[in-house]
Amino acid sequence: MGVVPELKGYVVVHKSEFSSDYCQIVDASISNIAAFIFLRIPGQLGRDLNDIRIELKSGQEWIRMGSTLFRPA
Repeated sequence: MGVVPELKGYVVVHKSEFSSDYCQIVDASISNIAAFIFLRIPGQLGRDLNDIRIELKSGQEWIRMGSTLFRPA
């Protein structure tokens, strides 16, 4: 993840730290446990956009992005 300096509360999400093929900007300013899509681009670049949610499992914060669940390393 990275921040968007010009837009307070927005973050850039990369599905893989090793690839920038999947990149999405989400708005994290509304909630402490979720970041929401705010932009929909028609066509190929507009598909597979997901909200990001933090879920607590056994005291650890896991990240859900669409149907994918990421666990702490």
